[in-house]
Amino acid sequence: PFNNMGIPGIRCIDFVIPGYGYLNPYARRMFVSPTGSRPIDEVMVAKPTFFTLWIGSNDVLGYATSGGEGPTAAGGTNKISDIDMFNNAYDSVLSNLRRKGAQGVLLNIPDVTSIPFCTTIPAKGLTLSKNDANLLNNAYNSLNGYIRFNEGANYFIIEDSSVPTKFRHIQDGEYILLSTPQDSIKCKGWGTKKPIPGKYVLTANEVAKIKAATTGFNNIIYLMARRENLAMVDMNSYLKTLQVGITFNGATFNANFVSGGAFSLDGVHLTPRGYALVANQILMAINNKYKSTIPLVDVNKYRGIQFP
Repeated sequence: PFNNMGIPGIRCIDFVIPGYGYLNPYARRMFVSPTGSRPIDEVMVAKPTFFTLWIGSNDVLGYATSGGEGPTAAGGTNKISDIDMFNNAYDSVLSNLRRKGAQGVLLNIPDVTSIPFCTTIPAKGLTLSKNDANLLNNAYNSLNGYIRFNEGANYFIIEDSSVPTKFRHIQDGEYILLSTPQDSIKCKGWGTKKPIPGKYVLTANEVAKIKAATTGFNNIIYLMARRENLAMVDMNSYLKTLQVGITFNGATFNANFVSGGAFSLDGVHLTPRGYALVANQILMAINNKYKSTIPLVDVNKYRGIQFP
């Protein structure tokens, strides 16, 4: 049996679905009984005596990475999970893991709007010359200043079905996703002559839904950690510190795409060095809760982004 049951695309609510291995080919490769068992049943094949439980991110991530719409990878979904279903599934997973007295560590869910997939392309990242700004203003002249460009930095134009024109300037606190085709911005006028499609954008309303769900899910995880008297890592707070930078043995890591060193090139998952930072948070929680003396890992011995 495997002792690492990390499965691409799996949500917390999927752990109690019989036959999930048939739905997700990544799970199918790992499961003893892919067409009949639930993921939690497969986890229990390993007979764990100690566990780390970091599930739930995918219950909101698919919604975020699809701009609140559209399909996602195998086993995933673009919908935010229902909070009652999340609560029941998390409780079931944890109860199974604890059935024979296993101890462990729970990790909560990061704010997915703070990862490079959402933050790399700035809302005000459109740089225009005076001439280009004038040409665009002439093109939008019939809108009486609703769309306006200036020389220098400007906000991109995005789709928004809730406004009469069906498009508008993006606002601070909204996000253009890393999946946005850069050639369409540079060569096809996306963000200027044409609005960036909604599946590449998170609007303020969508961001609010993501943050509310993340808070709700994390409250459940926190309460269950207290109920079971288990160690817990506040990964939501820790990964936010990457916005300003984390230093380990003289090396600084942050959430900048490519150069930050902590996140991989998909802008979502961590690099081996990033996961080493996470591992140290887990080890510190274990040592603190269970009075152990497990040494921390040397983060800088692990691989970061490979530059040519």
